[in-house]
Formats: sequence, structure tokens, C-alpha cells
Amino acid sequence: MRTFKRDNDKNKRLYYQLFILIELSLLFGLYYLHLHWALLLLLTPVILLDAWSNLRCANRQKKFIKEIQIAAKGIECKLANGQTDKIPFKKALFSIREQKFEKEKTEIEIRVKRLLKSRLVGRMHIKHWTQIFEIKDELARLRYQQIKYRPEGYWSKYGTLTADIAITSAALALGELADISGNSVTASRAGGVLMPLHDLKETLNAPYEESEGKKTNKE
Repeated sequence: MRTFKRDNDKNKRLYYQLFILIELSLLFGLYYLHLHWALLLLLTPVILLDAWSNLRCANRQKKFIKEIQIAAKGIECKLANGQTDKIPFKKALFSIREQKFEKEKTEIEIRVKRLLKSRLVGRMHIKHWTQIFEIKDELARLRYQQIKYRPEGYWSKYGTLTADIAITSAALALGELADISGNSVTASRAGGVLMPLHDLKETLNAPYEESEGKKTNKE
């Protein structure tokens, strides 16, 4: 069994609370300015969903992992609120952020496997855990199941999809209004002006991916 302890007790609760305050103030401002009802209909659920997601993230900060014990039979996580979460080997999952040039943002996520969806126990960020790569190596050595890393927060997970839906809906609404008013030029432009953001992202990444592929082939 190996034990790893968090370096400090700092957390990001205030960070998420400030985001919630900004988002709710923004929403109030949009209604105060009497924005068009169609845009309010699109923006309100997006802002409220992100505020709700940030509220969940803020609440998680109250019970972050202070200490983790890793053994062949399972993982034991001691939380900041005094609770201890014991996860048997067969139900323990972990993921790690490993992106190029983002070593300083690396974090490990510990989860408990459930029938339909896993439950988050906590995240261990490199700012609080200098031994984070040792933890990763120990989990890999004991063959704990690794899953795909998913960033925290609604916008980080579903932001591109949400933006695609919102922008496309706004374009369709603009085209419909222009068509009703008899402005055929605006209507036709609104119908085909936008490229989905995920397509745009793939286009921007294509040259980099091709160069990486060529480099790999040469090597």
C-alpha cells in the first residue's frame, strides 16, 4: 500500500462562486435591456445550465481528497470533510489529463463505477499534489481501469455542442424573420452563413494533425 497526501488545503470554491455571480448578473442584465425574446430563449437555459454546473463544482470543493491510499485490493480516499471513501479494485476508475504542453494543468480524477454512470469521488490537481505522476504510475502498475478524461464544468464538456445549437438556432430565427419581412438576401445568407464549431475546430486542427502524421511516419 502507498499513501499520498495533498500539499495544501487551497480550493477553487470562491472561483466558481464568482462565476455564478457573473452569470446571474449577466442574465439579469439581458432581461433588463429587453433583449429580443428569441435570443433570451436561447441564452437563458445555456447560462442557467452553466451556473448550475458551477454550483455543483463549488460544492465539490468542500470535500476534496486530502489523502489517498492505493493498494492492490482497492483505493481509500480521505476527504476534507472528514469522510473516508473506500473503493474496491473492481469498482475503482481513474482518468488523467494528459495533453501536450499542458503538464502544469495535469490532474487525476477518481471515480466509482456504477451500473449506468460513475460517481466522482474527487480530483487531484498538480497545484495541490506534487506526487501526481507517482500516483498515476502506481494506479497503472496495479492495473486500475483508466477511462477517458472529461474536464470539469458544463461548458467545458458540452460547450461546443451548445454553441452549435445556439448559433444555428439564432441563424434560423434570423432567416425566418427576414423571410417574413420580405428580405430574401438576408434570409438566404442567414441560412448558410454558419459552420458548426466542431467542424471549424477540426479544420483548424487538420494542418497540425497532418504535420504530426508526417513527423511520425518519418520517425
